[in-house]
Amino acid sequence: MISTPKLSLQDRSIQRIRKARKDFEHEKDYPGKLLTNCDRPAGFFALGYRVLTTANVTWRQVMPGAILAGVGWTALLALGGWLVSSRISSSTHVYGTFAVVIGLLGWIYLGAQIALVGAVTNVVLAHRLWPRSLRGDLTAADRVALRRSAEQEERVPPESVDVTFGDRS
Repeated sequence: MISTPKLSLQDRSIQRIRKARKDFEHEKDYPGKLLTNCDRPAGFFALGYRVLTTANVTWRQVMPGAILAGVGWTALLALGGWLVSSRISSSTHVYGTFAVVIGLLGWIYLGAQIALVGAVTNVVLAHRLWPRSLRGDLTAADRVALRRSAEQEERVPPESVDVTFGDRS
């Protein structure tokens, strides 16, 4: 009776990743496939930005940030897949396990940053909060952003916050 050795979950995962990598390497239009795969994540980001926002926003207002986040998410998936297939799959079991945990934490962090950049892009475009200054001179967009930030501190109806900027307001 011939018995096949049982493979651990990590070994099976690595074999699947290597097979998927070989399949992708044989594709002629891999960058084109990456770009066409951005539509589904962009749709999910648009739905999230539209439904999970307290402000009343339109689909048109959420699409720029959703497209940016969708492209970023797809690039993050491609980069993560490449790193796992090329770096982690060739490491030992102990180091591979630690690398997967640390890599997953980094991947979650970068995914959250991508979602945040998409949401901030929508706010900046909707309220025309650009160009912002990087030096001490305030632009009109800086004044609007600072004024809106200060007005959010009004907690009760009789409370009022006034904002002035040096010699001009």
